[in-house]
Amino acid sequence: MWEMGELTPLRIREALGSDFATVAQLIARQNRSSRYRCLHSDEGSTQGVLLTLNRLAEQESLALVCALDQAGRVIGAVGAELDIESRRAWLWGPFAEGGDSEPGAWKALCEQLYSHLLDTLPFEPKRLDGFIEQSFEQGASFYESCGFSHAETNYVFVAVRPAEIASPPTMQPFLTPELFEPFCKLFDVVFPKTFYTGSQVVDRISHKEQVFVYTEGGGVLGFCHVSINESANEGYIEFVGVDPQQQGRGIAKKLLQTSMYWLFIERGMPQIGLSTGDDNFQAHALYRGVGFELEHTGLSYRKVKG
Repeated sequence: MWEMGELTPLRIREALGSDFATVAQLIARQNRSSRYRCLHSDEGSTQGVLLTLNRLAEQESLALVCALDQAGRVIGAVGAELDIESRRAWLWGPFAEGGDSEPGAWKALCEQLYSHLLDTLPFEPKRLDGFIEQSFEQGASFYESCGFSHAETNYVFVAVRPAEIASPPTMQPFLTPELFEPFCKLFDVVFPKTFYTGSQVVDRISHKEQVFVYTEGGGVLGFCHVSINESANEGYIEFVGVDPQQQGRGIAKKLLQTSMYWLFIERGMPQIGLSTGDDNFQAHALYRGVGFELEHTGLSYRKVKG
């Protein structure tokens, strides 16, 4: 049993499917405030969060624990989206009531939820990541007390579908099998330390994920990997990369324009998101130039084991 002010006793356990609706309400409610927003879980609505929880559970890539009060009401939760192959976990949370009235007890509860979450994971994680709004100071304190380090500051941009959308001057083509090898080589050069390899991006291509490429002379000089989050009804720019020797030619802009047109017009997305770190700050002008606006400034926290 765990105590948190007047909310005693508490029970912490692995969340059941029947808990998902209540947990989704807690997550969506907390994410409405920038002071408590977890950007990994910001699906925009209770229904969006619930759809994502159910999808991840069906894919066996969700770990989720919750805290209940004496009446069985969910008052806290911490979760993780899992990649079993790479032994990575992206944390959802921390989420708990009482952050304003009982900050000390709030933090203690979140730490216990995190400890319980680790015990439920199907593997020993090699890397854990958290991503919270910059103004979520209590969340930052939580991550630091759990042994995480601030990895970088990230900037989340959003483009809302305009009333009229002109097709780009030139639509860049989809990645096709004969270009898989040069694409993978370029991807791994541009993003040598990211959580996907070029071959893994190729494996993910589907009706919900595509790659557009800029080609010349049979080679790939640039690419844009996009995805669709059906639960949030949002398109997403995952990766934009250009051969370092070909920068300054407007290749990234052409790829972004093609990707945005496809997501807005072909797939009917009402908005598109993307995020970038401090190391790509110079690209902010490019994003704004094609219709994106800065929506969130977030902090990435990371814990690496082994």
